Amino acid sequence: MITADDEFLTGLPVFQRFEDVVDPALYRALPPGWGLAIADIVDSTTAIQTGRYKAVNMAGAAVISGVSNSLGRHDLPFVFGGDGAAVTVPPGGLPLASAALSSVQRWVKDDLDLT
Repeated sequence: MITADDEFLTGLPVFQRFEDVVDPALYRALPPGWGLAIADIVDSTTAIQTGRYKAVNMAGAAVISGVSNSLGRHDLPFVFGGDGAAVTVPPGGLPLASAALSSVQRWVKDDLDLT
């Protein structure tokens, strides 16, 4: 049985060319109840200038992997910005995504010395 969440995801258009990212016709609003898990590294510019670009990128990527792994899904649309990321989250996954972001935040602070 296909859920409404799966139906939304399978109905999303796929960008065929890089230029397609600026075509508003290829974007869809999130369904009611969906959310975004968003994180950004504070003062990443300074960290990158001091040679810590790998740690900054790892922290940004950890947002995507942490949320995806916590939900057991790897089909959720996301944006990676190098020093942060945003992941779409279906309604039932919002509490898990929030907990995952908290875990990533602790790891980034404790192990990567970033905030």
